[in-house]
Amino acid sequence: TQVRTMVRLSQKLAEIAGTRRLVYEGLEAITDFCRTPPAMGAFYLLLQLDLAIEPMELVRRLVCEHRVAAIPGSAFGVDDNCSLRIAFGAIRRDDVAEAMGRLVRGLRSIHDEVGSGPTLLPGR
Repeated sequence: TQVRTMVRLSQKLAEIAGTRRLVYEGLEAITDFCRTPPAMGAFYLLLQLDLAIEPMELVRRLVCEHRVAAIPGSAFGVDDNCSLRIAFGAIRRDDVAEAMGRLVRGLRSIHDEVGSGPTLLPGR
């Protein structure tokens, strides 16, 4: 019925809000090169990264070396910096710590290798 649907929807929204908090907490470890604008109701975040690497190369390395899937911000029209979109709406809350650990370790490892600086953008 409609009441059960509303209850399930409220539960899911609360679950996503809790997951979002855990994701933001995980990202605190890389604030020296990662900025994340607030995402009040969304189940994804756009990470703005101060990395001297082309965004698609960053995504390729995250997938191949760290088993982390992300989408370059350029797929959403953000093509003036190195950015990634990560989604967390479908991840189980129990898996957030592991997922964020892999993401943060991967980004830190790549940052330590390539350093901060102007993003290498294709065709520029």
